[in-house]
Amino acid sequence: MSGVSSAVNNTPMRTDVNVFNTWAKSTTDVRGKQTIDATKTDNWDRLLKWYGPAGFIDATKTYLTSTQSAAAVGTDKPVYYPVYRLADIFLLYAEALNKTGDRATALKYLNFVRQRATLPAYTLTQLNNNETTMEDAILEERRWELFAEGKRWFDLVRTDRVIQVMNPLLIARQTAEGAAANGWGNDKRRYVWPLHRNVLNANPNLVQNPPYSD
Repeated sequence: MSGVSSAVNNTPMRTDVNVFNTWAKSTTDVRGKQTIDATKTDNWDRLLKWYGPAGFIDATKTYLTSTQSAAAVGTDKPVYYPVYRLADIFLLYAEALNKTGDRATALKYLNFVRQRATLPAYTLTQLNNNETTMEDAILEERRWELFAEGKRWFDLVRTDRVIQVMNPLLIARQTAEGAAANGWGNDKRRYVWPLHRNVLNANPNLVQNPPYSD
């Protein structure tokens, strides 16, 4: 998060406007306010990624405000960088249980995370007691719970949903910019990122990943 969220000047990223207008201002999912500064209306580039202010009592109702975030710029915060969090593990466990057919227990761990975020629990009936529907719900929960924590891309690759998710997103962005609406395309080789030129220059035994070598 450092470098893209804590500075008061413009940052090299911004939140999608639809996410900003819905999730950041959500009255049901507390994580929106704990993640995105919904008061910064000139640009959607301030991620708070909740660190409770001193003396906070209820984590479902208390979050770092934009004023507190701005005051903390340049100061050390007594937190560890999150690599794996309990909610991440719960949702990964739910995903594995779903794949092995234990959807009842998968639902239990999915709902642990949803209910902590003040959202209503799912039922098996709502998810059709179906592997695909359950996985969709788990991935959607991971999308919000782990927002801006570097997990989303790997979730999409692992579950082979890159084309499904990225194609309409890129087409919309390309259309908005007046570019050709080519989208993501169908080449799954692009799931693997290209090697940086500096890495290739440093080691002549390496070759570029296709299709970037084409």
